[in-house]
Amino acid sequence: MKFEFFGYTVEITRDEADELEKAREILAKHGFRAVRETADKTKKRASAARANEIKKKAAREKMEAAINMMRFDPEFDEKKITAYRLAKESGVSQPTAKKFLSELGIY
Repeated sequence: MKFEFFGYTVEITRDEADELEKAREILAKHGFRAVRETADKTKKRASAARANEIKKKAAREKMEAAINMMRFDPEFDEKKITAYRLAKESGVSQPTAKKFLSELGIY
């Protein structure tokens, strides 16, 4: 049996073809798709949006806690709150810290 696969002509025996068919059936049985199908992704998008909101809330709480700790610091000065320092203190990325500070009007 001959068939074309990514521009190559492949020749297999009937036994090999039967084995390939069995393998495809097993993969399909266990939830794998041999052929990519278009699926409705609305549930996936909704769950991703919920997960992003949870991550944003956690990052905001970390940054608020870090700012409060920095304000209790005896060497506190408005000029000393930078995106770098906030990111380092709270454990978030610098772009996230910069965005948070710009929302507060500090940066």
